[in-house]
Amino acid sequence: MSEHPELRVSINPTLDLASLRADFTAKGRLHVPEFLTKDSIKALLEALEEDIPWNMVFNQGKKHFDLHPPQLEAMTKKQTDQLQQTIYAQAQKGFQYWYNNYPVHDAVKSGNHPELRIHAIDDFLNSDMFLQFVRDVSGVEDVDYADCQATAYGPCHFLTSHDDGIVEKKRQLAYVINLTPFWKPDWGGALVFYDENGNISEGFLPHCNCINLFRVPTPHAVQIVAPFAGARRLSVTGWVRSH
Repeated sequence: MSEHPELRVSINPTLDLASLRADFTAKGRLHVPEFLTKDSIKALLEALEEDIPWNMVFNQGKKHFDLHPPQLEAMTKKQTDQLQQTIYAQAQKGFQYWYNNYPVHDAVKSGNHPELRIHAIDDFLNSDMFLQFVRDVSGVEDVDYADCQATAYGPCHFLTSHDDGIVEKKRQLAYVINLTPFWKPDWGGALVFYDENGNISEGFLPHCNCINLFRVPTPHAVQIVAPFAGARRLSVTGWVRSH
């Protein structure tokens, strides 16, 4: 169990680890409903309702950009529209992403915003409980820690196809813990996996309290969120890594 002021996070103790490991061994990925206890989900959703300083993230070429809340507030509608078109143009040519994030792991390491309860998820993801769960279900023993970010995909946000494979970062597995209380299939935002021909081999909607865990590298994407979506696609995501 991981603890932060007023927030505890625990894995559902009824999960069948042997069955989950068999599924992971067969496909190199895993979709687990009811991953956390109900009390954990309730607490995490309350934490996400706090005044989190969300960034907007995207890239240009190989350069990553974070726009912080003061920068976003200072932008005119014309500037915002122009930025959106620039992001779309990059997406047409290659890898691109556009969503809001809060870099939990980096904030914890740097001591920023210690009052935010969402920081408890970093404690949990680096606890023996979570790391041993990953070892047990994946069979990957060489995992030492996890980084994490909170993400919020609003209308028209997306993440194009990629495989997370950056050798020097020593990413062993990727994970996504979905925290959106309610989501409709028509709203998009599915995590999809591709086969060798570029077809979608499997996809999962961001239903609350499901974790997706998969090997790195694995080609995948987050489909664009529909402009009429009635909620933000909330999740905690990152990589389980080795030293």
